[in-house]
Amino acid sequence: PCTTQERRIGRIIADARRPCIMLANKWDLITKAGNNKPKLFEEFVRERMPYMAHAPILNISAANGFHVDSLFDRLKMVKEQMRVTVPTAVFNQFLQDILQRNPPVSVNARRFKIFYGTMVHNPPPKFVLFVNDKKLCPKNYENYLENRLRDAFFPQSGLPINLELRNRQDPVGREGARAAASGDYAKKRKFHGT
Repeated sequence: PCTTQERRIGRIIADARRPCIMLANKWDLITKAGNNKPKLFEEFVRERMPYMAHAPILNISAANGFHVDSLFDRLKMVKEQMRVTVPTAVFNQFLQDILQRNPPVSVNARRFKIFYGTMVHNPPPKFVLFVNDKKLCPKNYENYLENRLRDAFFPQSGLPINLELRNRQDPVGREGARAAASGDYAKKRKFHGT
């Protein structure tokens, strides 16, 4: 399993952010050899292809039809998951729970903060998080957020989660904030007729 060619194809699918299911054919040969350990096999595949963590693995045998019928149920499930939308209020409650359970670590005495988020579209599920500074988010914490999102809203769906971090902009800008603090901002607005 996990030949160079299979890993290359998996990488193309993952980079294209496409929904997928991984099939392990010839499962009948493994059961004949007395090595029917699907959990060990899945761990091996996950270790060799970590970028395909979103794809469920289905063990089949085309020769004797083992699990072939369940393939169509799984495809139907993927299609249904492609229609799921997560309301903004639900998503933000989820974010609050995640941040309380496992807050991000501080980087150079600054902490990564998520102000709010929203789901933008599906498929694939894309979420935008408005944050204080996206550079403060470690890659492993971003991966953690993606995995929790998948577990909560798209379990075993075969859908990759697309997470975009955006720095929240100050609505009046730094200049406006300074002017507002000094009282000049209101005068400037009045002078320009706004």
